[in-house]
Amino acid sequence: MNMDDVARRGLVLLGCGKMGSALLDGWLKGGLPAASVWVLDPAPSDWLQKTGVHINAGLPDDPAVALVAVKPQMMGDALPSMQALGGGGTLFVSVAA
Repeated sequence: MNMDDVARRGLVLLGCGKMGSALLDGWLKGGLPAASVWVLDPAPSDWLQKTGVHINAGLPDDPAVALVAVKPQMMGDALPSMQALGGGGTLFVSVAA
């Protein structure tokens, strides 16, 4: 997998607090198109809303990457929203402590 694959298939970011937004900022500055990113966050920041990414919208069918960037105590509520992505074609990564 490379960034072209991620740009084509999409990246889903669950949680966009300090860690998630730092990662997202780097990817966008590195050339990942905003249209290739879907963010699920209950309280999107002003910064996030200005990036042009999909926020709390329907997810792509087969994203290349799903990144979990929520606090451990929030996982129980947050993870079910990503259950449909568990078909085997998506790389799941967690940065939770």
